[in-house]
Amino acid sequence: MKNASPKVSLVTWIRSVAVTLQGLILGFTPALPSPLEAPAFAGEVIQLALPWPEMVKAVEYRPQPGWFRSKVKTRLPTAKTRLAAALHTAPDARQIMESVYRQDTSRDATWRAVMETTDKKGTVRRKKFVLRKLGSLGNSKTLVRFTDPAEVRGVGLLSYNLKGAGDRQWLYTPAIQRTRRIAPQERQRRFLGTDFTHEDMAERVLEDFTYRLLGEGDVIDGRRTYKIEARPISPDKSQYKLVHLWVPQDIPYVVQAEMYDQRSQKVRLLRATGLEKVSGIWIARRLEMSSLIEATKTVLLVEEIRFNTGLKEELFTQQALEKADVF
Repeated sequence: MKNASPKVSLVTWIRSVAVTLQGLILGFTPALPSPLEAPAFAGEVIQLALPWPEMVKAVEYRPQPGWFRSKVKTRLPTAKTRLAAALHTAPDARQIMESVYRQDTSRDATWRAVMETTDKKGTVRRKKFVLRKLGSLGNSKTLVRFTDPAEVRGVGLLSYNLKGAGDRQWLYTPAIQRTRRIAPQERQRRFLGTDFTHEDMAERVLEDFTYRLLGEGDVIDGRRTYKIEARPISPDKSQYKLVHLWVPQDIPYVVQAEMYDQRSQKVRLLRATGLEKVSGIWIARRLEMSSLIEATKTVLLVEEIRFNTGLKEELFTQQALEKADVF
């Protein structure tokens, strides 16, 4: 009768493996069974339920000496990477958006800007306007008044974007001296032939959306960004089913947005560039809105912006809206 090769019990071998792993992970090397022999139970299946899925190994053959050490050496960096990822606390998407809204500390603002709309044929049309805002970002009243060219001079859009109240908008057309309220179903229409809809021309209320972090790795204009999904809390809060937002990790400002319609089709893309601080508040000098289906775009160029000049409440009423000569 031939001498049987010495066998290590299954329980003893697994315990040795666990001790070895602990030492390798914590940075010291415990004594190993010499020569780290695997149990001689050919054909049986062993599964080590260790803390990381990458280190679970099913063995259906008699391992050779050194097998375990080589596997730990190649697998351990992956395990450490997974451990670091598990310990990383992802930032809260709602808090990121709150920082975007908080950074605008103005009580009122006045913009003078130009819109350049390019159609499919490449024809460019320019419109100049003045935008005034009273209140904080996402809890404000805004008035947009066009000054040039002559055919749109005096046209005004008054928007109320207040917490706890539905958005309200009124459009005044001086040619017919008429003010009419924008119905909810009209918010998705283009505003005066531009690529901005009526809804896009108003500020969005922070509480009207839920927020979810989608990623942290996208780089836009050299800045690493957070990618956030915003969904309206109810269909009446927005024409869009969802919006993807990109916020730089070092600047609390939305530099890119993708808008999706109710069929989950991407319909608009907004890019904000030329970031700078004015009176301690981040702004973008250039906003480009593209209508992806129609293949048109509108570029909004901010020529001048002033904060906290003391605008009065009476400037943001329907009566003031109808004073087309007030710029």
